[in-house]
Amino acid sequence: MILTNSISKLMQETPELKPIMEPDPIEFSFETVGWTVLLWVLIISILVIVIRSMLLYRKNKYKRTALKVLDKLSLNAQDINLQIATQLKIVAIQSYGRGTVAHLSGEDWTSFLQSKTKHTQFEELDSFLMECLYKNNTDSAQTKQFLTFSKKWIKTHA
Repeated sequence: MILTNSISKLMQETPELKPIMEPDPIEFSFETVGWTVLLWVLIISILVIVIRSMLLYRKNKYKRTALKVLDKLSLNAQDINLQIATQLKIVAIQSYGRGTVAHLSGEDWTSFLQSKTKHTQFEELDSFLMECLYKNNTDSAQTKQFLTFSKKWIKTHA
């Protein structure tokens, strides 16, 4: 009974609790420095990627031009092997310079072509090149292979 009386006295003496006061919600905004820096980093990164892509596209124009010329060649043409070899030489001169490439012929030329890419095997065509370019003998199967190797070399040379 004493306990009940003391509890009822405490309840009468304690003031009524008011509701909790919560702060106003914090608004989200992009006004901080970090967001501005992130925005500029993204803009600059995108610009760098676009400019590098444009420069690479412009730099490889000679490859696209040579491939278009090779695509237009007719396999029935009499001097097709000479035209293919000429395009290879033009591309090599544009890539590696006249002083390095212009004097190459025969096995030196095929070794040079082979050394500049891992994707084609010009050494397999060594004897064919000697016959078709210097003796004017043509074999359509080897000509197709030469054309295929040449296109692949133009696309993949370093």
